[in-house]
This record gives sequence, structure tokens and C-alpha cells, in this order.
Amino acid sequence: MAESTLTTYRKRRDFRRSPEPRGARGRRAGARFVVQLHRASHLHYDFRLEMDGVLKSWAVPKGPSLDPGVKRLAMHVEDHPLEYGAFEGRIPEGSYGAGDVIVWDSGTYELLKGASGAAAYRRGSLKFALHGRKLRGGFALVKMKRRDPNANAWLLIKERDGEADPRWRAAAHPASVLSGRTLDDATDPAPAVSNPEKILFPDDGITKRDLVAYYQRIAKRILPYLRDRPLMLERYPDGIGGAFFFAKDVPRGAPPWLTTVALESESAKRTIRYVVCNDERSLLYLANLAAVTLHVWQSQVSSLDFPDVLLFDLDPMPECPLRRVARVALSVRDILASVGLSSRVKTTGGTGLHVIVALHPDTPYAAVRRFVELVARRIVDVLPDQVTLDRTVSRRPPGVVYLDVAQVGRGKTFAVPYTARPRPGAPVSMPLTWERVEAWLKSRIADPAAAFAQWRIENAADSPDPWQSSYGHLQRLEPAFERARNEWRNG
Repeated sequence: MAESTLTTYRKRRDFRRSPEPRGARGRRAGARFVVQLHRASHLHYDFRLEMDGVLKSWAVPKGPSLDPGVKRLAMHVEDHPLEYGAFEGRIPEGSYGAGDVIVWDSGTYELLKGASGAAAYRRGSLKFALHGRKLRGGFALVKMKRRDPNANAWLLIKERDGEADPRWRAAAHPASVLSGRTLDDATDPAPAVSNPEKILFPDDGITKRDLVAYYQRIAKRILPYLRDRPLMLERYPDGIGGAFFFAKDVPRGAPPWLTTVALESESAKRTIRYVVCNDERSLLYLANLAAVTLHVWQSQVSSLDFPDVLLFDLDPMPECPLRRVARVALSVRDILASVGLSSRVKTTGGTGLHVIVALHPDTPYAAVRRFVELVARRIVDVLPDQVTLDRTVSRRPPGVVYLDVAQVGRGKTFAVPYTARPRPGAPVSMPLTWERVEAWLKSRIADPAAAFAQWRIENAADSPDPWQSSYGHLQRLEPAFERARNEWRNG
């Protein structure tokens, strides 16, 4: 049925010119709604409800109202494919519906009064509750009674409930809930999402559409951490329960606008063409590849042999409580501070923490590695029963923190701040304040991952941004290195 109802949609569009998705039959558990703000020949809001594998659609010229006394005209238009719910961008001149589109609101809905969506739709009387970012509570879509059974005029009406607000105006909330862009910003078409209903996180029902939507929401925060750095992609084409692989080479069929850099690999004995993600379009392209996690080099393309990020990777062993991970991280911070270096901390998105120092890119990797090893030995001296440097897993005692100094070097990568991780709940690598880590010293939480999982793709974009999209102010390593050698007497 869904295929046949998309016939009109497809006939009206030339998909060789328009970035809009062609679409196919869709299935998913649950029901989604989306409202797109569309500046075509006239500005209007496209109100869409997922039903029977498509998006039933109405054009609302004046936009939704939260005033129960206002009835908005809603003109029924052709069904749209489910993929359209994530579409933002510019439909080119000469195309049907030419103009800019953003996702003004989206979320889930539930029918009221227990009627099935298809039956209520055929009767011309839909009552439902919206659970969106902007629109919440009960609404009704009622077909106007006219002699012509095919008449397209409906009314969108807000129900009288706790979400009603006669003073609220749609025009006062112009930004996209996906990208934060307004219509004036929507000049580049967002890449189409292939197979958007593919389940990537089976325990949570999180789809590829949801992953792409997250990376759209978080783009402004994550891009400064990605920019000008070679990437390694952690891809899960069959979801996190299926086979996965790490990809360094640019994918086959990559678009010509995708930035890449060709680097000789001594270990692979060949040239690898890495992706470099410098803009939102590239970020969404990678998300569409089911690249759940993005790993970046510790140096930029302009100074590949000189890192500008110094990394301490804290990996707790089984039976290691949260307070111990916090204590080790704070010891790293304090030891670095004792030689004049400030640091920042983030979750790995799994069980561990990353402590990061921003550097001037003027010290080669080998020297940075020696400094990290020196600091690591100092930490073991301070916390001998809580930290291990042993690279052999079987020799690491339970309950300690493994300090992985091997993660420092040319071509070594780490999970970028705000990237999603392939774990149930879709947690992210979250920047933290040191005050939060200090509070964990009193925690009784046994599993650190349980605490870190509170930051997920569902809520990370709404959380405070303590790092302000920066690894920190750049610091010179050599003075700190010299001071450490002199003071610790083990250089």
C-alpha cells in the first residue's frame, strides 16, 4: 500500500535534480510526527503523521497554534516517504516545491480515544497527543464537511489541556530541532538518509535516522573537535549487535566534496586516504554510513607529526568502582598541574575516562610519548595499589585502573568528544567538569559505565557544554617536561 500511495509524490519530483529522498515502503514500531517549515512560493508548515508506512501530510499556511480557540486550515497533500522526516535543505529552482526546508519539530504521537489511525483518518477525524520539542499535548485534525469526498481542506485544532497557551506563536520559534538552523541557514541540502529505519541499537529501538538526527543536533559542538584531523570510522552496518569494522580508507563512492588526505602508512605499507570531517554535510554523510563512533588523530593535517592533544586513557578493570576511576583521574590532573599543565576530562562513552591536555603542535610524538610515560610512572608511585601500566590483560589485577600509554603516537586515535558509542542506550563521550569528577569520590556506584551512561544521544545536545567546543588553551610541553624531570628525578 505504501508504495502505491507514493506514486504522486514521485511523479512530481525529478530526483536527479532534487535532494529529496525517493523513498520506499517503511516499517517501524511506534508512530512519529514531523513538522517542516517550508519556504516555497509561500511560507508554510508541513504537518506529517506516520501512518501505514508513509507520512500523511498537510500544509498548514499559518502554522500550528497552541490556542484551543484557533482553528488552522490544513490542506491535505500527497503522502511522503518516511525518509522525508529527516530532510533539510534546498529544493532547487524549477523543481516542485522549490525552496528551503528545515525540520521545525519532530517527535512521537499517540492516538486518543483508542481508534486506529487508518480508521480515524478515513473518517476524517484524528485526535492525538504529540510528544515533540515544541508541540505537546492533544490536537485534532478534522476534515471539513464538504460535498466533495475528495476535498482536501482539514482543520488543525489544539485540545484544551495543560499544554495549551493562547500567547504562544510558532513564528517565535524558527530554528530546526535537528540542526539548530533557521531557514536563512538552510542553503546546502542535507544528505539523504538511506534505509533510515534500520535498527542500529536493538535494545533501544534506535534507528539510523535517530543517529543522523543526533549528529545534526550536535554538529556545532562536535565539529571543532573533528576539524582538520584524519578520521577512523567505527561502522556498524548491521547494528551494534552485528558485524562491525574500523575503516581508515575513504569509502567507495564517496562524494567529490568530501575532504580527504592521502598518507603513507608504514605499518600497512601503502597509502591510506583518510576522511577529514570539516562540515556538517560531511558529518551527516558519515552518520549515514552507520559510523556510530568517530575516532580522531591527536594531530591535525597541517602538523601530522606534532600532536596538539596529549591523551591519558584511563581504563578501569572489572570490579573497579567509580570513585577509584575518579581518584586516578584527579591524580593525573594534580600531577599535571604540579608541572604547570592544565587539563580537561571526558568520559570515553564506555567505562573509562580521558584526561586531555591541549598542546602547541611543536613537540614530536616521540617526546610526547616519553612525557606521558613519565607521568604514568609518577601516578603509579602515588597510587601503587590503584593503577597498573601492564599491557598484558591477564596480569592486571581486578579493581585497578589501567593507564594505557600505548594510545599516544602518530596514527593513534581516540573517541572524539560527543561521539556516540556502540553500547546499549547509545551513550556518548561526554566532556565533564572537574567538579563533577570530584563529586564522584563519594560515590557508591560500583560500575563506572552506569554513571557515564546518563549522557546519551537522546539528551547530550541539551546538556551543558563545559569545554565550549575546545580542547583547551594551547600549552608548551617542553617547560613542563623539564620541570617534571628535575622534580621527580626519574627522567
